[in-house]
Amino acid sequence: MARSIRQLARFMLPYWARDDEAGGALHYALALLIDADLWRLRRGVEQRFPSRAGTSALALIGRDRLIPRGRDETDAHYAARLRAWRYPRGHRVRGSVFALLEQIAEYFGGGFRLYGIDRSGNRRERAADGSESYARGVAWTWDTGAASRWARQWIVLDGSTLFDEQPDLGDPELWGGAFGAPGHCVGVRGASAEDWAAVRALCRGPHRWLPAGTQGEWLIVSLDGAEPEPDATWAKWGKLDGGAYVPARSSSCRYVALRPALREYAGDADVAASVTSDLGTFTGDDSQFPLTITLPDGREYAGDPTVFSGTITLPDDGSLPA
Repeated sequence: MARSIRQLARFMLPYWARDDEAGGALHYALALLIDADLWRLRRGVEQRFPSRAGTSALALIGRDRLIPRGRDETDAHYAARLRAWRYPRGHRVRGSVFALLEQIAEYFGGGFRLYGIDRSGNRRERAADGSESYARGVAWTWDTGAASRWARQWIVLDGSTLFDEQPDLGDPELWGGAFGAPGHCVGVRGASAEDWAAVRALCRGPHRWLPAGTQGEWLIVSLDGAEPEPDATWAKWGKLDGGAYVPARSSSCRYVALRPALREYAGDADVAASVTSDLGTFTGDDSQFPLTITLPDGREYAGDPTVFSGTITLPDDGSLPA
């Protein structure tokens, strides 16, 4: 069967019109233009199907289906994941923790354990081989928040085979070379801020992969494979211990906020109700920075709202170095 207008032309035109001297070359050129338009039309239709789409079209399909492409994922593997969005699971189970865990595991290439746990102790785990399990009543007390705030979800990822601890400050390998150079994010070596942004995107928006009504809290990366055990003080980075301010969370893990509000800081009256320095007395306030301070000459200074804001955004372990 003829597959192009150029091939059909030999059946559509009389023999004398196919001769180059009788306009055959012109007819061939016109048929060639029509074939080019038909090829573009066909390719445009095919790009909506992952099995036929090119690299750029796969990226658009993935954006539409909220499936980020893995860090080292091939076109063929990514296309298979995009097809699976329809069946057997994919969009049909969007809004479950298991579906979210699958997407995170696929993004980082699989082969590691991760689980989701909520305020009520419901734990959903995906093993390194992809098998899934569920447990209830697992101890998990992140903070002293009311038990009624049960719809909060934490994701714990065993990163012992994926990531390393960042180099110490001053190390020549810091951030993969130098401040400002593309490389590692603040808290983890082997991951970039773009990696964590992809995970955050899975947990936010109207078509997120988290269950409806559930609020994503933190992604916790265990660098040594040990499971974190919060003791009701992990809502803040630090705590008072014997009059000293010490880290509140396990140092063997790294913490990436799944929603921006967790990185906002507006003072902490529990840690420093008042601090006296050469500049005078500062008063902490949970809702804002100190309203006034006493300068060395006795004058009161109330800040400048055009310069200082009521809150600041702290970096987390998934941020880029400043």
